Amino acid sequence: MGNDVTVPSSRQALPPARENEAIDFIHSLGRDAIHTLEDIGILRCTAAFLSQIDFSAAVLRNRLGRCLAAKQLHGIIAFDSQLETKLVLKAIWLMDTQQWTEVANALRFAGQRGLCQLPITLAVADMQRHDSKQAYLADAGVIALWKMVGRHVNFGGHYGRFELFDQPGGGVRAIKDEPGFELDINPPLPPAHPYHTHTINGNPPVTCRIREQGGSWTAGAEVITDASASAFVMRVILPPPVANWGVTPWVYVDRHAHDGVLDGLLNHSPHQPPNGCTAVVASRVDSSHPPLEYRTLLLTPFDRPFVAWIDLCIFPNNTQNKTNIVTVSVVTNEPPVGDASAAFKDRRPATASLVGGPLGSTIADMVVNQQEKVADEDMDGDSEEDDGDSDIDGDSEQDELNEIDGEGEGAPAIGTTDEAKQRLDEAEACKHQGNISFKSRESACYLELKDYAMTIRRCTEVLAVDPHLVKALYRRARAHLECKGFGEAKRDVIMALDIAPNDTELSKLLREVKKIQADEEAKERRKLKAFFEADAKRSAHSEAAAAPPRPSVQHDDDDDGEPMVEFTNTDVDGELGNEWDDSPPVAAAAAAAADDGRRRDSGGVKWGWRRTATTKWRR
Repeated sequence: MGNDVTVPSSRQALPPARENEAIDFIHSLGRDAIHTLEDIGILRCTAAFLSQIDFSAAVLRNRLGRCLAAKQLHGIIAFDSQLETKLVLKAIWLMDTQQWTEVANALRFAGQRGLCQLPITLAVADMQRHDSKQAYLADAGVIALWKMVGRHVNFGGHYGRFELFDQPGGGVRAIKDEPGFELDINPPLPPAHPYHTHTINGNPPVTCRIREQGGSWTAGAEVITDASASAFVMRVILPPPVANWGVTPWVYVDRHAHDGVLDGLLNHSPHQPPNGCTAVVASRVDSSHPPLEYRTLLLTPFDRPFVAWIDLCIFPNNTQNKTNIVTVSVVTNEPPVGDASAAFKDRRPATASLVGGPLGSTIADMVVNQQEKVADEDMDGDSEEDDGDSDIDGDSEQDELNEIDGEGEGAPAIGTTDEAKQRLDEAEACKHQGNISFKSRESACYLELKDYAMTIRRCTEVLAVDPHLVKALYRRARAHLECKGFGEAKRDVIMALDIAPNDTELSKLLREVKKIQADEEAKERRKLKAFFEADAKRSAHSEAAAAPPRPSVQHDDDDDGEPMVEFTNTDVDGELGNEWDDSPPVAAAAAAAADDGRRRDSGGVKWGWRRTATTKWRR
């Protein structure tokens, strides 16, 4: 069928024809959507007379636009108009054959949080991120796509951009091309691991040590396993602070209570969002023993002007080997309304209305009926990125306590010493050897209980594992300050400020340490001054008191016919002496009378010595 016909290229002026019949339909701008990419490939292989026909650049770009619209990506991704034909064909292949749903959702979320401007535009450098199709296919699908689009997500400040860096000899690093930022993609998981049966080939689990701290990213000691590469990306998009942050105090809820709502959410697929949620992020700290599990349920659609989500955290009980207790909290940046002391549901009404969907009305009421925490925008972070609020505890001591708060069926945040003691008991039951998260929480409990020695001890243990943990430095400084260890407190605050130089809470604490130290030093100076003034006064009084006392002669009151001589002895402090006076005149006279028992006549007055209650010496 026309194998002997030579057909001119589409770049030539005349369209291809056979027996005066034009076959230029394949070049029509509006008809490039008739066939899929696969169909066109088949046609070019089977219809030999079409083998020399190619598409013009305009037709290819039009086809690319159709591909973006078909995948509903036209508002999320765009391609540079300067791409050469070869790269446009590559873009068409990427759109037609690759799974973009997870990548597109993460980009929508990043755009919603203000971390990128949609649509992002992929330029020549992005399209050349992979040397060949084989190099692209060697990566997991989501990782391969994020290598191209990742740099367009800009966290701002010291957080940098989301980038993936290929390593010589294989492997990839995320965010920073530094040791400790490696990703272990699709690591071998034990059969009992909750993500083992939910592994997706193109979106496998990821293990890393990357976490947010001090207004930037760091490689911590804890090994975190994310249920998928997309979960890892979403997890790192969550932390950077934005304005209007609002957080409810944690509440404790038994996962099997209230018809097992929480149990159902935790057993749900880590890849499919539950009803009433837009996305789910499942992560697990596998370096803990037993592991800690986290789930974030995104409540808001990607087109909302604010974001809100539910955080679920599971604290296993070492003694019972169970994971029954779940802490629940809600996070949002919905602009607050009303009084700051109002309940969360009144301050953030649009967010509160979404919470009941996944949690049910009972648990939702426990959470949203509380007064929200003071906005802790990143106590470890930069004031450039937040409103100047802080998150030491990134949180304050009370905030960290709230991370292990609630009671039974869901209680309000810790607010009393008794509750702090109860949480301390729970933390003791749940802690595992060497886990800094539990020891950090313990230090918060001890600080609340004013057990400053244990606070310092726990913080020191945490800092031995991670010397850059701002939370521990902050708490230890606070404990030293309460113990009047001003030098140690100042040292810890300065170390923390080296890590988080723009943190307002740390600067505030440093000023507090300096002020209290100055007040204490001034108080000591006043004490010393008063002491020396009193000492000088005593010395002057002693000199006056050193003169011999003059006896007063009184009538005889013991009928012995002899007059009585009375000495009134006064102590150095001006009080009447009740002991033997050590002044020379009295002591000498008393000693002489005691030695010889004699009476001596002195001017007709007989001297005899014995002590009376009024310090009188009588015969």
